[in-house]
Amino acid sequence: MPIVTTREAYISCPTSLKLIIQKTLSEIDRPSTFACGERLDDGANPGLLLKGHGLLGMPLSDNDARAIISQSRQSRFGRGSETVVDTSISDSWQLDPDQFQIRNGSWGSFILRLVAKVHAGFGLKCQKDRVSAELYKLLLYQRGAFFRPHSDSEIAPCMFGTLTVCLPCAHEGGELVFSHNGKSFSFKTSESSDFDMSYAAWCADVLHEVKPVTSGHRLVLIYNLIHQSQVVTDLPSASVFNSEQTRLVKGFRGWDPPRYPQPEYLIHKLAHQYSQASLRADRLKGADLAQLSFLREVAAETGIDLYLANMEKHATKSDERWARNQVLSVDIVLTYVVTLDGSRVDHPNRTVYIKSNNLIDTTDGQHYKEDHRGFTGNEGATAEYWYSGTVFCNIGPSTEMEI
Repeated sequence: MPIVTTREAYISCPTSLKLIIQKTLSEIDRPSTFACGERLDDGANPGLLLKGHGLLGMPLSDNDARAIISQSRQSRFGRGSETVVDTSISDSWQLDPDQFQIRNGSWGSFILRLVAKVHAGFGLKCQKDRVSAELYKLLLYQRGAFFRPHSDSEIAPCMFGTLTVCLPCAHEGGELVFSHNGKSFSFKTSESSDFDMSYAAWCADVLHEVKPVTSGHRLVLIYNLIHQSQVVTDLPSASVFNSEQTRLVKGFRGWDPPRYPQPEYLIHKLAHQYSQASLRADRLKGADLAQLSFLREVAAETGIDLYLANMEKHATKSDERWARNQVLSVDIVLTYVVTLDGSRVDHPNRTVYIKSNNLIDTTDGQHYKEDHRGFTGNEGATAEYWYSGTVFCNIGPSTEMEI
């Protein structure tokens, strides 16, 4: 089986092939979105029972808000593998599921309806019954509370996103703002918050923040969105063989390493970031899934091999006083390489260095993880669940290679 490798030097790959790949894949941007949300005027009262206090009325009263705070702790969040409390980053109150109960028996059906909305909004290709929502915690934001920009780590197997349900509780402010790949989406939970509910959902790696609450209280149930396991062969394939696909097939067939010295593989950055645990074909999201379906069709025609990998950029800076922070060298490395079914193929203790010639798009900042200060909306993640920039690699003719 072909394995990704690296060399010390490469001679330029035909520019035309890179341009064809980049242009073609950039136009395959379906399914649609990375975040969605809407007001709900038919939401069910969850019947929240706070242990040691009793039922919480909806809309939430000031007295019940004080009861929640009296039994809560400051919200915790992840900083790398650590779980910390820092009210300059996140300022809200948190209850864990064992501290309260949802008494309304119809609440489960209500959550299933929201999951169906998320399934449609994200354009997921799996069946609706393959997606579930697991209760994670209850958050209360009082006046002045906020959460600075962060992304969510995977804290459960097969987790791909977050679902929040904002319960009836009058407030102003607290707007959700999402940013991803140069696009942004904002959603206000305050509109009609006196009596109505709203929901919002987003992919776990999407950068998002909660703007400060300016008045009242914002009460939110947090769920982890889980994608149940499915085999890679269940993935849909793009059945369109348009002119662009024909051009791409022709370009790959003209890629002849024995005849023209060039890199043995090429690398294309995905739109989303994936942890090691979710680095497999049936965990891809949005445009990434659509692009994979397209490339699988091309692979069947041309014999190219496809792998997934996490990739990082490491910069070495000078510590000399006269040249402080001057970049001395930059290394781009693959940190985790797998087949489409998630089987690891690189050596855990061997670094795979990448030359710029391997990158289809060499735009600075587009092919490696940005740290975003390392904050995650849930608790700290192990290395297995920490996000890195993610790519398709070995987009090229089948060759026997070793790491």
